[in-house]
Amino acid sequence: MIEIEVTEYTKSLYEKTGVEFAVLDCIGFIRHYLHFFHRRRNKFLNIYQSMVLAEPASSVSQPLKEAFLALRRAAEADRR
Repeated sequence: MIEIEVTEYTKSLYEKTGVEFAVLDCIGFIRHYLHFFHRRRNKFLNIYQSMVLAEPASSVSQPLKEAFLALRRAAEADRR
């Protein structure tokens, strides 16, 4: 869900510049994707994880990689 503050901010930018902005709810999209394809969720997460970890630090920082892995471990622990 996109917070109302973000929506209001993009509206103000449009009013100032005349340029339209698209705010994407990427986390929401992934949640829906994983819900619809729950049988393939682990395969998707495994591939996504390998892609994230393979990226150089200039693209995906080490702290972000560590946070992803920590969240993944926590989610897997909750399912047990």
